[in-house]
Amino acid sequence: MQCAGINHKPQQMKALKIIGIILLVLFGLFLLVPAFLPSEITTRGEIYINAPASAVFNQVNSMRKWAEWSPFERADTTMNLIYRGAEQGEGSEMFWTNHRNDSGVQVIIESIPYSFLKMELNFFRGGKAYSTWTFDDNDSTHVVWKVFMPELGYPLGRLMGLIMPAMMKPMHTNGLNNLKKLVEANPAEAKVVDMPAMHVLVVKDSADMNGIGNILGKCYGEILATAMANNIEITGAPFCIYYSWDETKLFVMEPGIPVSQPLATKPNQRVQYRLIPPGKYALAVHYGPYDKSSLTHLRVQDYLNVNNIHTNGYPWEVYVTDPESTPDTNQWMTEIRYPVK
Repeated sequence: MQCAGINHKPQQMKALKIIGIILLVLFGLFLLVPAFLPSEITTRGEIYINAPASAVFNQVNSMRKWAEWSPFERADTTMNLIYRGAEQGEGSEMFWTNHRNDSGVQVIIESIPYSFLKMELNFFRGGKAYSTWTFDDNDSTHVVWKVFMPELGYPLGRLMGLIMPAMMKPMHTNGLNNLKKLVEANPAEAKVVDMPAMHVLVVKDSADMNGIGNILGKCYGEILATAMANNIEITGAPFCIYYSWDETKLFVMEPGIPVSQPLATKPNQRVQYRLIPPGKYALAVHYGPYDKSSLTHLRVQDYLNVNNIHTNGYPWEVYVTDPESTPDTNQWMTEIRYPVK
């Protein structure tokens, strides 16, 4: 007896039909579900920072300062950053590219010292987003950072909106924690103080960026030798007045040390005696390495601009901490002083 062959074709067709129906349903859901999802989304992070609102605000109010704490640069080490526009405040702009050929620009579009910031993020192919910062100053500063993404594309953009809060949460957390650590280590709140008259011995000199330390050491040595030769007491920390500050040229500066009295003899050609008259100075304290003091200078300048205070001379750096007795650079204390009218 001969067995008839089994025909599998109807079964295969049935399976393909089922798969087709499943794919069609999934595709329908792919198109249907996003229609009920929001077309915009806001993510949020917050933190309390033990520093004045002005210190926190100034760190966020300049795109050039973001590299010190921003989570985005740390998450993508291939980012190439270009800074454009204003140094700080409205118009301060950061353009970036990376190894994936992604690019974008972030620009400050609203700046209200020391309470509010708004920024526009243009991802070009990825559309636009906006971020806002609020700074509520009380015993500590309550910082709220929001990122708002409007007009999420249909359907992929809206589906991405489902996972965006989870993606942005570590960015908010890491960025705000970095900002807290940075600002609390160096709050540098400026204030105007009255300074008494001072007898000082000074040496005027110049150096390039890399040679400042050596020149300062040489000048202070000459001043100390002159003071010892004339039995004059040292009464304060060494300082330096900077007459020009241009990293592409020589720095013109005048290192000095306060002393108890004028020189009784005529000073040599290098070491000179000066009487610094009493006056008002905008002052902020910098903690950390000397090469990071430019941030504190910027904060003093911000303070002067916001309060419409005009300078009356050149900036000072007073080196309160002796580096030889305190090798940890993070503990070095430097007073930044600007004479004001």
